[in-house]
Amino acid sequence: MRNQVKIKTTTKSPTLRYFYALIAFVLKNVWVVIQRRYFSVRDNRVIVEENKFRFQQFKIMVWDAIRERFQPITEIYIRDGWNDEANN
Repeated sequence: MRNQVKIKTTTKSPTLRYFYALIAFVLKNVWVVIQRRYFSVRDNRVIVEENKFRFQQFKIMVWDAIRERFQPITEIYIRDGWNDEANN
């Protein structure tokens, strides 16, 4: 389970690295709660059926929700002559 939500970064900032670690921790715990609540067999003990809701599926669902909510920028338009206006 290690390194499944590890971000690839070159930053040396410990604050940013800690923030990424917190996001990974929250994602993993949300997945565990969802798995335990909706994908477990309950007799006298809880047995989680991991094959019904894999972590990879959860990551894809989260990524799709983020992309839908925050539309990625695909094009940037630059007006012709913007340097001329700035120099005047």
